[in-house]
Amino acid sequence: MDRLGFFKQGLSSMLDVAGSIVGLKHAANSFVEVVDEALSNIKTDIGLHLPSLDAGMYDDPQGTLSEVAHIGYTMVEVGAYYGGKIHNMAPEEFKALVNKAGLKITSAHINHLHQSAEDSTAGTFTNSADAEAAKRAARWAAMASGATEEGATAEEGIAEEGIAEGTAVKEAAAEGAEEAKEVAAEDVKVVEVEVVEVTEKTDTTAEDTEAKTDPNDEWWREALDIHKELGCRYIVMSRLPDYPTDEVIAEYATYFNRIGELAAERGMQFCYHPRQQEMTMVDGKSAFETIAANTDPEKVHFEIDTYEATEAEVDVEELLKRLTKRVTLLHIHDHGIIGDSEKIDFEKIIAQGIRTGVKDIFVEVRNFSLPPINCVERSYYNVESLPSISY
Repeated sequence: MDRLGFFKQGLSSMLDVAGSIVGLKHAANSFVEVVDEALSNIKTDIGLHLPSLDAGMYDDPQGTLSEVAHIGYTMVEVGAYYGGKIHNMAPEEFKALVNKAGLKITSAHINHLHQSAEDSTAGTFTNSADAEAAKRAARWAAMASGATEEGATAEEGIAEEGIAEGTAVKEAAAEGAEEAKEVAAEDVKVVEVEVVEVTEKTDTTAEDTEAKTDPNDEWWREALDIHKELGCRYIVMSRLPDYPTDEVIAEYATYFNRIGELAAERGMQFCYHPRQQEMTMVDGKSAFETIAANTDPEKVHFEIDTYEATEAEVDVEELLKRLTKRVTLLHIHDHGIIGDSEKIDFEKIIAQGIRTGVKDIFVEVRNFSLPPINCVERSYYNVESLPSISY
């Protein structure tokens, strides 16, 4: 065989090998695609509601978050927002710590009770949900610094006094403004016809002015923008006023629709997390059921807490079937460490949640039989071992 023939034969062999390799590559890619499709609906992420760590988030936030990731959690739900801070940190500082730990911020609890324009302009309004968040943050920070329960309670009192002082300053400012108006009224003489014209204009624009200066919108826009920067997909409000009347419940249905609109504008989803008292049936109805029936399914979704619902004698599995895709989040919450009480069937609840559209689950621990980080760790292992989680 001459050199040219030998070269052609060698080239042909090389092309055959290359073709085989390409074929193997295509086969491998096809196999990966099939596996990815088969695994796409399998739930593997387990999140943690950060208040479950108690004072740990204030004592050593970076070390605590790293330990959370080491346990196996992949995402977190923020649970302490007050005064523009997240767990007593600037948002960018908090986000950096979470990123460094290798975790994702996917949800946040933000509580702001409805505030009327009259309350705001009078300068006497103190939002009890904001005050509660401030007191809780003060307590955790005090305990992290080594204070006793008594010391932590004292810190809460200081926080409450600070809020009261802020309210007093607002009241004083409002009084000063009113005095200034009275002086101006005495010095300025206005023709009666002109007064009527101004009044008419004010009446025609009153609705627009109220919409632009809605104190709730202002508060929520700032809070939502901060949490969007953190990477949150879900914004959760977990309370109504205590012992709400039918009128107040109706007001909150409208309020939640509005928060849902503001959240959707930012690519986030708003969820209402009902507490035990809001899920408890009284005279054949509950605040939660009333709100569910009177809110827009596209704007208002739910985060159901297994402990709160069970204590209210609600069958969580049946609730998930009935509300289907409106329940997008679950709080896996027990009397203490998840699963230890054996009073809640988490396997059935989670399996049903996955079937009906639950997107994320978060472990929550409130009662500690061990140090909080150990309760969180044991809870993770108990949840991770469930068949609905471990395929």
